[in-house]
Amino acid sequence: MEKEQLKNDIEGQKAITNALMYLLNEYPVLKSTQSIDFSFLEESKGIAFYALGGAVIISDKESVTGNVELKCQYPFTVVFRDKPVRENRRIEICTFLDNIGRWLEMQPIPTEDGMQQLTEYPELTEGRKITQIQRTTPAHLDGRTEAGVENWIIGLNLLYEQEYEKEWIL
Repeated sequence: MEKEQLKNDIEGQKAITNALMYLLNEYPVLKSTQSIDFSFLEESKGIAFYALGGAVIISDKESVTGNVELKCQYPFTVVFRDKPVRENRRIEICTFLDNIGRWLEMQPIPTEDGMQQLTEYPELTEGRKITQIQRTTPAHLDGRTEAGVENWIIGLNLLYEQEYEKEWIL
């Protein structure tokens, strides 16, 4: 039996990438001098997120009246690059990333202003709605250069739905 080819939601990928860019940069623990970029890290430091294969349609239902319901996922990682010289710094990076995961899952996280919690996801385009973001891996060391620069990452998966009416061509 031949395996069915997964389809991508190209327009959804753009909408999700933009929403994540906004959402990640609203992370309450992020310092005013920090930003989380899309698919770019400086050579020795920075924070970025990377899409892993784009927005994939995992379920596609169409009614006889033309109502279409899509369920999609957008797997991604957040990478924190730094050159830590102390174990405490590594623990801080790990905690930072794990708390991003908790915050995106709408769990309370500790901040300088007390506990804070994400209460809603940003609105998307064309009937799309983020339903859940979940961690797929805990924060962990992904690699170290000879110069001592380390990449710490956390894996996440964003789930969203889209509903629309199919246009009929007569």
